[in-house]
Amino acid sequence: MKQPTKSRKTKASEKGASKKSIVQCVCCQTPIVARDSAYFVEEEIGRLFCSEECIIQYFRPEIQILEKTYFKTVLPTELNADVRESYAHLRWRALEAPSETYQEKLASGDLRYSFVAEGDHDGEKVYGVSVCLMLRGEPSFLFIAFVTRHRSLVDAFCRGRPVTLTRERHEDSPVPSRDRLADSWTADDSARAGLVQYRTQEDIPEQAFSEYEDCLEATLQDPTELWNYDDSGKKKVYHFIKEYERKERFWYVVIARDAEDPTQIELVDAFPTRDPLLIERARLGSKRALPNSEEGTDATEEYRATGTTGSGGKGHLH
Repeated sequence: MKQPTKSRKTKASEKGASKKSIVQCVCCQTPIVARDSAYFVEEEIGRLFCSEECIIQYFRPEIQILEKTYFKTVLPTELNADVRESYAHLRWRALEAPSETYQEKLASGDLRYSFVAEGDHDGEKVYGVSVCLMLRGEPSFLFIAFVTRHRSLVDAFCRGRPVTLTRERHEDSPVPSRDRLADSWTADDSARAGLVQYRTQEDIPEQAFSEYEDCLEATLQDPTELWNYDDSGKKKVYHFIKEYERKERFWYVVIARDAEDPTQIELVDAFPTRDPLLIERARLGSKRALPNSEEGTDATEEYRATGTTGSGGKGHLH
C-alpha cells in the first residue's frame, strides 16, 4: 500500500516516457522540446522559456519599472559607489538570510518577493535589498538588487505583506551567484505547465478550487481512470482522474509521483475542471487497469490520502 507524503513539488508531468512534449517559449514562441531544454522561474503561472536571454527579455519591462522607481526615490545623500560596492554582499545575504521578507501578488498572478538584510557602516545602518521571483522555495529570477543607507528607499520596494519563509537549503543548491537564473525543465514540470497553459476562462476559477478539496481523497481511493509514466526513468508519475456529477459534470485530477520511500507517493498537484479537452491532455502515458474494471486487475496497489491536507488556491499540496 502506498501512502502520499507532502511534496515540495507543485508541477506535473510530460506525456509518456518515450515521447517528448513540444511547447513554445512564452517570449519568442520558439518550439521547445520541454523535457530537454526548457527553463522556468516561477510556478504560479507555469511559463516556459527557451533560454535565459528570453527570460530577461520577457521581464525587461518590469525591470525597467523597478529601475525607474529606484532612480526616482534614491536621495542625493546616498552612499557613494565605492561604499555601496563594499557592501554588495548584503544583496546576497538578503536572499540567503533576510531580516525582512515581503510578498506581493501582481495582477499577472506572479508572487514577487522583496528581501532585506541589514549591515553597519560607521555606526549607521545600511540595507541590502533584493527583489525576485521564487521557485520551489528558492530565489529564481532577480529583478533588482541594491544597497542603501536610506530606509525610505527600502520601503519603496517592500510592497505587499510581510511573510516568514521556511526554506531548506542544500549544498547542491546554494544562493545564486549571478543575477538572473533559471532551472532546467523536468518531465513532470512540463506537463503541468501544459495543463495550466490550456485552461480556459470558462473553466472552474482558481479561487474556487478550495471548494473541491473534498474530492481529493475520493479521487485517490476510487479513481475513474489512472494513468502513469516514467519521469526520466527514475520515478513513476501518476494521474488520478475521477468524474463527478453534482450540480454540474466535472472531473478532479490528482497528480502524484513515487517518493523516496517505496511505500509512499508524493502529491504533486490537484485541481478540478469541467473541460473535457483538458482531461484529454491529462491522460498521459499508459492507462492502468483498475480493480473490478473490465480491463483487468493488474493494477493492484491501493492509494490512500490519509494525512494529507489541501492548501486552497490552485489546490497545490505542500
